[in-house]
Amino acid sequence: MSRMFKQKKNKFCEDYKLHGTHSGKYRHIPNAKIPLGSPPHLRANLSTPPGFNIKLSNIPGAGLGAWTDQFVPQYTILGVYEGIIHTREPVFELYSWQVDRQGSNGTYVIDAADPACSNWLRFFNSPTTYTEENVIPIQCAGLVFYMTSRDVYPGTELLLWYGDGYGRFLGVNRIHPEYDLNGFVALRANVITYIDDKGLVFDDWTPVTYHNWFDNDDDEGETVLDQMFGLLLTYHHDNKWYWGAERNYTYYTGNEGLKIPFICEDSSNNSAVG
Repeated sequence: MSRMFKQKKNKFCEDYKLHGTHSGKYRHIPNAKIPLGSPPHLRANLSTPPGFNIKLSNIPGAGLGAWTDQFVPQYTILGVYEGIIHTREPVFELYSWQVDRQGSNGTYVIDAADPACSNWLRFFNSPTTYTEENVIPIQCAGLVFYMTSRDVYPGTELLLWYGDGYGRFLGVNRIHPEYDLNGFVALRANVITYIDDKGLVFDDWTPVTYHNWFDNDDDEGETVLDQMFGLLLTYHHDNKWYWGAERNYTYYTGNEGLKIPFICEDSSNNSAVG
């Protein structure tokens, strides 16, 4: 998350604690009123405000998505995430937010898996590239708000990053090159391929006899490198060169991938943690 958005989140939270939804700085969009006698399973869909709609997502495999039919300015509050509040493991974690308890230690879960107990924000999906991302979540006062991170135009799907777990579910890695490389300049020295769980070879099939300079699993045991990846040489702030593994940066770079040599000019979009 960039420093700018962190500051914007803090300012919004301060404003909300003082003024609630009656702020003069932020526009809050309320849920639509649900007609009496409506089927419970339609509650989430029926809560969609005027000017927005729920229809098939553009994200492959994501099902339904939330769309806007109107222009929505940057920093508009689209609502508060609703669901069943509990401390158990969520039934379906893809619809859940873990929230810090106010004034005490621990956390609880806002679980929107049941459409009868949630609102239209449950239909927001996760983007596959940075350019698609137009909404950010904000935790404040024990609640989760959705705020537009840029101007959003009619006919656009509303998308925000839910975290690395949901990204893996969609097959998307949200890794910024500067976070990974952490240096001034990066050069691709070679390409390495996994031929099995243990073996590594260069692009000419010469065996790689050293491979203890990286770990192909993160803290949760998830694979973080593709089967084929680049061997990078990076120059760092301590005036030394370091070897590193090139991961999948297409969330930020697009399908063309990392352009080498990589020279970091602006890391304001560095957002490796969802």
